[in-house]
Amino acid sequence: MSGKFFVLTAVLFLFGGVQQQSRDQVKNDVVKTCSTGDLSFIDLYFQGFVVAHIPGSNGLTSAERCRSLLKTFFNTHPASQFILRETGMSGQNYFLIGTFHSGKRKWNMYFMLSPQNGQYQLQQIDIQDIS
Repeated sequence: MSGKFFVLTAVLFLFGGVQQQSRDQVKNDVVKTCSTGDLSFIDLYFQGFVVAHIPGSNGLTSAERCRSLLKTFFNTHPASQFILRETGMSGQNYFLIGTFHSGKRKWNMYFMLSPQNGQYQLQQIDIQDIS
């Protein structure tokens, strides 16, 4: 019996490590995107529909339209700094909150991703001007 328990514990530990590595990768990709304005780091997370509160959109939009809005935002407001303030889980969803700086302007940024078929998918992006 203890052998089965050990195997089950080892499998759960390994699965938890894989999930954590996945969140770490998401975190790194979002931080790189917000620090550079380069969307190529988060391209694979754009699938289906996204709730986007980005200048130019305020609600449910296609992933492609959301990507286009983010590209326009980063082109209009080149990144000078991004500070990741918080990450965490809300149920099975992973969220990241940070402050984006472009020149003298600042925005709060919120990203929420949900696991879909073994990888994370963007569900919501909020960008709020706090200048």
